[in-house]
Amino acid sequence: MNKVVLDSAAVLAMVQGEPGGDRVEALLDAQQPGAKVQVFMSWVNWCEVLTRTQLDNREMTAEELTAPLAGVELVSFGPVDAELAASYARVN
Repeated sequence: MNKVVLDSAAVLAMVQGEPGGDRVEALLDAQQPGAKVQVFMSWVNWCEVLTRTQLDNREMTAEELTAPLAGVELVSFGPVDAELAASYARVN
């Protein structure tokens, strides 16, 4: 099973019709039941998507944003996750 984590910038590219947004759409289409891809997004990134959308396009509701992301699993992001993510910077 392929597991993919979406960043807020990727989702915003899709929502705003920016370059790369089509790749996110294709990824979301590939996660049909029984597919070999599972997509995750943190609640922190979801908050950023909602906030940016409110600032840029007040006509789009949270419900309209949620529809294309059906099947994306929203996951928590706490202090331990932050420390682990930051530790990856040392790898490079």
